[in-house]
Amino acid sequence: MSVSYGDSPARQVIVEKAKEEGIVWLGGLEEMWTRCMGDNHDLECLQYLHCTSSTLHNKLSRAEQVTIFRLRTGHNRLKHHLFSRFKIGDGPNCPCGANRQDAQHVLQDCPLLDDARLKYWPEPREMNQKLYGSALQLGITAEFIYASDLTI
Repeated sequence: MSVSYGDSPARQVIVEKAKEEGIVWLGGLEEMWTRCMGDNHDLECLQYLHCTSSTLHNKLSRAEQVTIFRLRTGHNRLKHHLFSRFKIGDGPNCPCGANRQDAQHVLQDCPLLDDARLKYWPEPREMNQKLYGSALQLGITAEFIYASDLTI
């Protein structure tokens, strides 16, 4: 199932900030990520894009919220959860050969997703930032999952 998240509130915040910054918007998050989040000292940008988990319903689409929640809790459709909880599938192993296909593996380690990971996070990011960061960071995590064609 292919879903478009091009008009989500989180993306609109990014697009508006990109316009303010004079960035030509080409539909990707990479330049905005580099400009805003690459420099941890850019306090104005961080304050603009930062939101608490209690206000995420205003920043992320329902589908993005569900994706982040499932990744946070481990209650998702990745092989490890399906096999260990419901005995669905042939095992918890990732197609790359790793022992567990779980959120940690998918977001941080899976070699099959290295290219996509580099596209969305040119600089390494901690798991905590990917799952509990600002609305921008959570939007990027959701976009990465959708682009990876994983069912969460």
